[in-house]
Amino acid sequence: MRILLFGFLLLLISCGQTNSYEDRATIETASDYTGNDLKMDQQQMADGSAPPPPPPPPGENISAPVTKVIKTGSMAFGVEDLGVAKLGVDSLLAVNGAYYEKEEYRTAYRSVAYALTIRVPAANFETLLAALEAGTGTLTTKSISARDVTEEYVDLSIRLDNKLAYLEQYQTILKRARTIEEILEVQEKIRLIEEEIESKKGRLKFLDDRVGLSTLQLTLTEDTDAYVAEEPGVFSRAGKALLGGATNFLDVLIGLLYLWPFLLILVGLFFFRRPILNLFRRSKSS
Repeated sequence: MRILLFGFLLLLISCGQTNSYEDRATIETASDYTGNDLKMDQQQMADGSAPPPPPPPPGENISAPVTKVIKTGSMAFGVEDLGVAKLGVDSLLAVNGAYYEKEEYRTAYRSVAYALTIRVPAANFETLLAALEAGTGTLTTKSISARDVTEEYVDLSIRLDNKLAYLEQYQTILKRARTIEEILEVQEKIRLIEEEIESKKGRLKFLDDRVGLSTLQLTLTEDTDAYVAEEPGVFSRAGKALLGGATNFLDVLIGLLYLWPFLLILVGLFFFRRPILNLFRRSKSS
């Protein structure tokens, strides 16, 4: 029995040593392989023969263009007190960083109104609309639109970059030009490219302005009982008629001045009518 137990223990010990030898060999082989690979990679990088890195995953390191949207709108309100309503709009514009691009006061039959063109930062456009609807007056009309100009903006930016690159190339060519003809030809190319660059820059600036600042057409109207804009009275119409008649009379006189040769002939015939008649009678009697 003791002999069997002793033999079993020897078997376990030998198996453990064998596994340790195999693990050690595996680790040494792996370390040798890693070192060889590292040396080979370094040599390839030094020689410039290393393969290019794998492409990035889809969507990585690709910056999408910023969305460019032009927001415009028009609103009309009926108000009880035009002055108070206008002051309320003034305060809303100050809070939202907006300003009046155009302000027009109108009077009509039994009504007075403000026609306002407002420029407001695009981020505050919806906030201003909500504030106007909440406390300005009775909303009568409303129209809001948004136009995406991202494609146009990106296209213009790419074309502008290309034109700038062309301009740099032609400026380099100009430095190498030798004859007057070559210089004039390259200068004409540069002039045309600079005109296109300025045109594209101007369009991009306009789009940036329209995207950054939204436009709102706002109308405030107050109905009144008084005749704010009355029809002209009888005396006013009579005065206009007299003035119009005098103007027409002067026009006729000026027109007659263009006929002065004919008038001169008629005046001569009037003053010399008797000698002419006597001469005519004598010739007839003879």
